Amino acid sequence: MRTKPMGAVALIFDSTGRVLLLQRGSGAHWMPLKWAPPGGLIEPDEEPIEAAIRETEEETTLKISDPIEFRVSPNGEIVYHATEQYIGNVAIDFEHQDFAWVYPNDLTNYDMVPDLESIIAAARETLDNE
Repeated sequence: MRTKPMGAVALIFDSTGRVLLLQRGSGAHWMPLKWAPPGGLIEPDEEPIEAAIRETEEETTLKISDPIEFRVSPNGEIVYHATEQYIGNVAIDFEHQDFAWVYPNDLTNYDMVPDLESIIAAARETLDNE
């Protein structure tokens, strides 16, 4: 049984309600070419929130603040965070080939990782209730 989550994810919303999605590269080891939010593995000395902040900056150059934990995957491996607080402009890293700010109503136009639509809805609900 795992005592600590393996990964952390950040759902970032802009001031118009769009969420940031990144398109994984064709050589990605998991879900190549699928759209997903920033995220990645938690380092041994990190908390999930720290990993979400670090991974977001590594993958997008955005500096996020005040992310709120709103969900843990059913297997306990992934911790999800949501925020509307960021500075900078998106510049994607070598792991990704595109990015988009997407209105939740337009998500069906993207080939996303599994269950992302419900995760985005939960993130939005969390932020709306803060």
